[in-house]
Amino acid sequence: MENVPDAVWRVGLNQWVKNNVPGQGRLATAEEIASLALSLASDEHPFMTGAQIVIDGGKTAKAG
Repeated sequence: MENVPDAVWRVGLNQWVKNNVPGQGRLATAEEIASLALSLASDEHPFMTGAQIVIDGGKTAKAG
């Protein structure tokens, strides 16, 4: 959908979100992603030495 008008792209995106992001019904904001990244980069979690953290609005949980 690289060369379509913005309005058409948004319709396609909204349909994808409705079908693929259960419960949330929206994409994450840049601030939500940044908040997690900053939290993990801080000293707030001194005992965490490695983990895979999924921030996908529940898409992975739906797949199971």
